[in-house]
Amino acid sequence: MKGLLPLLVLQVLSHGPNYGYQILADLRRLSNGVLDYNEGALYPVLYQLERDEYVESYTEAVDGRLRRFYQLTTKGQAQRSKAYKEWVTFANSVRLVLGDNFA
Repeated sequence: MKGLLPLLVLQVLSHGPNYGYQILADLRRLSNGVLDYNEGALYPVLYQLERDEYVESYTEAVDGRLRRFYQLTTKGQAQRSKAYKEWVTFANSVRLVLGDNFA
């Protein structure tokens, strides 16, 4: 769903700093393989989150390779909470329209 990936990224980063490939792997793992985004979708979102000051980045060597890590800022934590509440409201509204017996 359009606009959902930023919230998902903020949620993954709420557990601690992470780099792109691992963020994608965590999304796949946490969703039992349902959320299978590619790097082409992720990196524009990360760059926008950084421009909005919701995340900040730094470079660190991992297994001999330099990786760019992203971590949530205080502003990002507040945005995650706000976006989550908006998502819950939206999801509940859709559930009301579809009803329990939707087939």
